[in-house]
Amino acid sequence: MTRVALLLLAVVATACAERPDVSVTVGGGPAALALASETQRTVFSYDHGDAFPRDVPLTVVRASGSVDIAVVARAATEVKGWIYDEDLPTPSGGPIDEFAFQGSAGTHTTRGVVPFRTYRVLVNARSDALLTGHDVTYVLRFRVVT
Repeated sequence: MTRVALLLLAVVATACAERPDVSVTVGGGPAALALASETQRTVFSYDHGDAFPRDVPLTVVRASGSVDIAVVARAATEVKGWIYDEDLPTPSGGPIDEFAFQGSAGTHTTRGVVPFRTYRVLVNARSDALLTGHDVTYVLRFRVVT
């Protein structure tokens, strides 16, 4: 191979974003995740698919107040999340809390979480590179008990 071909191969290899690998802990314990959607972008195409998970496992968290949600999303450049109260939704249907991190990991301390309610969290991890990008969105549910 010529040096030019090797250089082009190296540029293309480093310009490809990996699909983020996501794990979440809630209140210090691992949370079960269900894939909600995935998007892959290139300079030439856009491919999106929704998983529509029906039975999202429930994670039980022991806490008397706020709960820490820690996200590790290997290969991500940005992580966002939205927290919804399933038992008492907001009048607008929007989240009761949300978070965003630059990079692949972060921890958010919830606001407005009340014991004996169930919450649904959407976590979106994005990876961007020069020529490609990936988004994955997972859903998890947790219930706070004392």
